[in-house]
Amino acid sequence: MNADFWYFSKIDQTTDKIYIPYYNKKDNRQDKFYPDFVFWIRKDNDYYIIFVDPKSTSFTDYEYKFDGYSRIFEENEKIKEFHKDRLNIYVYLLLYTDDKKRLPEKYKKYWYDNPKSIFDIINKSNN
Repeated sequence: MNADFWYFSKIDQTTDKIYIPYYNKKDNRQDKFYPDFVFWIRKDNDYYIIFVDPKSTSFTDYEYKFDGYSRIFEENEKIKEFHKDRLNIYVYLLLYTDDKKRLPEKYKKYWYDNPKSIFDIINKSNN
């Protein structure tokens, strides 16, 4: 990985206030999605915040969570760019599956099947 700085943290729902709001259609209410981990990565003036949740497709209502993420961090199906203190900030959400081919096309970009692919986001963004 070609980065100037990176940090990894585990989200603790009892103390952390880091979550992604989403509408839980199954329970008909607003809910909070707490991904398990966050990668904080800086390369030059680009800062990447990558939420990672290693749950398989069968254990989560992933569509609702991705839809909530998308409403905040995407525009026209592309990652929004935020600016703060001369930094360009990008926020990503990734969940784990053992086989991306089984997923609906709309949601494939949010899944990884190889831990190395988490860091490929930086390489793709810098090209």
